[in-house]
Amino acid sequence: MERRKQPRVEVVHPVQVTVLDELPVKLDGHVVNMSGGGFRLLTTEKIRHNAAVRVDMADAVLLGEVCYCTLDESGHYAVGLESQQILSHTSDLARLMQSLTCESPRESQTATTPSHGILSNE
Repeated sequence: MERRKQPRVEVVHPVQVTVLDELPVKLDGHVVNMSGGGFRLLTTEKIRHNAAVRVDMADAVLLGEVCYCTLDESGHYAVGLESQQILSHTSDLARLMQSLTCESPRESQTATTPSHGILSNE
């Protein structure tokens, strides 16, 4: 009997996994299936149950919690993650943040030059 609430989609996508402990650990892995509520990945190292992880893939960052981690027949660890947050289009977000934090030379000069308007001391 199928217990999942949402169907899984089979994928093969390389990712970098960061285990968010006191001393973060970075691992390479592959997501092998995904759904709206979670995903499964393969890695060469065991990740403890209930660990918080960050998964970086092409243009998305996924935050999740480890539901299980078992050694499979190929010698890899199969890790089941429950999705907590998914941030997609991160390259678009990075460009937006860059444009919002960078001032043009004219703007920074205007900000430091006193004006003779209503709020000036003259």
